[in-house]
Amino acid sequence: EVAADPDEVIDASDVVFDLDVNGLIEWASPSAETILGVKSPDLNGREFVSFIAGQGVGTFADILEQAATESGCECLARLHGGELRWMHIRVRRRPLWPGRPIGFVARLTDHHRDVLNRRARDTLSAANAALVRATSEAGLLRDMCDVPVFAGGYPLAVYGKGNGDGKPE
Repeated sequence: EVAADPDEVIDASDVVFDLDVNGLIEWASPSAETILGVKSPDLNGREFVSFIAGQGVGTFADILEQAATESGCECLARLHGGELRWMHIRVRRRPLWPGRPIGFVARLTDHHRDVLNRRARDTLSAANAALVRATSEAGLLRDMCDVPVFAGGYPLAVYGKGNGDGKPE
């Protein structure tokens, strides 16, 4: 569960954010520098969605819709150097504290290795199944190009074939 008090997360390996109702960062845990490459004070006043690079995530409302579920959501985060990493996001309403406006607490967890491992496993499993059920070379080729896209979640699959002299056709 997301911690409600920022003082409780000083040593966390996840990045925890305190957000206003519009998704502006009011506070970020010190782990932001290690995980995102940005010092936490430099994130204050920045839009939470400004470093989220996933499809279907354009506004803070989009993130709330996806990440406020029990399981949260996965998306790509753009790190300070431009690198994209898979992150898990959970957003919860901030507890009402006396004198404090309504807002949200968000937790960002690095899931990059988990996502890549899951994609590789799913791709390998689907490729094995395609190989077993193949009845023709053309059908196998078509299926093997579909596997990374549809089973592995990769955006594109390209096939290249040599002509026997070591040069591509």
